[in-house]
Amino acid sequence: MQMVPSPSPGYMKANCDESKKGNPGPFGIGATFRDDERRIRLVMEKKIGVNTNYLAEVLAILEALEVALEREWVNILIESDSSAAIKVFGTGKLPWWLTQSWENIKGKVVNCIFTTTWREANFSTDLAANKATTMPSTQTYLFEGRPAWIFKWESPHLAYF
Repeated sequence: MQMVPSPSPGYMKANCDESKKGNPGPFGIGATFRDDERRIRLVMEKKIGVNTNYLAEVLAILEALEVALEREWVNILIESDSSAAIKVFGTGKLPWWLTQSWENIKGKVVNCIFTTTWREANFSTDLAANKATTMPSTQTYLFEGRPAWIFKWESPHLAYF
């Protein structure tokens, strides 16, 4: 298995993930944004409190899309290791309290492609989400480029299993 290749020129790729400490326990969400040359341009992490895996994955995708739009990245490839979360964006059947947020995003994004990846090939984003679980507040933290604590990241030239 290999990762999906780099996004097309003009697209930003956002890998999204969630992580939790305990069951139940605090959840964190994270996203890594890569350009069409696979450079990490931005890393996002946010603590979201106690939740379910599914909702945390959906929230990670929505938060990543909002961050992308704030940066005027309107052509975006969203990749997640949750096929259920990816599927719900195709059907539009999000939880009712997230529907308006999704509608607002759809009105601003030019092109949005959703795809899944294996959990084993989403490890830098998992690291960001895991780190978010220990944050003191639910503030969104953004890191320009690759932060020093991401010491290992995915490569399209490696097979992961």
